[in-house]
Amino acid sequence: MPNDAPEIHRLNEQHFLLTTLKDGRLHNAPLPATEGLRILDVGCGSGIWCVGMADRYPDAMITGMDVSPIQPQHKPANVGWIVHDMEKDWPFAAAYFDFIHLSLVHGCVADWDEMMTKIVQ
Repeated sequence: MPNDAPEIHRLNEQHFLLTTLKDGRLHNAPLPATEGLRILDVGCGSGIWCVGMADRYPDAMITGMDVSPIQPQHKPANVGWIVHDMEKDWPFAAAYFDFIHLSLVHGCVADWDEMMTKIVQ
């Protein structure tokens, strides 16, 4: 996958289109109104979704995970990046995150059963 400026632009356009289709919502899942939520974006790409979530949930810790380190260095304090292949060993403890987000990674996963097992544990 490319990780140059045109690719980052394309990823941000996809994010804009999906968010527009969802009437400006970044997610549809109900999230508890508690402090300290831990949120993971698997295949975070440019990191734009993570930054938006950080703005909406300033008391949450948002982690973006991607194989390519193209995320911005300038980011909200409650956002962190991890460079990791989502299909390799899962680098997080079971049930660590309160919410896990995936978007447009359908062509990036070889074994969905294995991937979903990692996510829901």
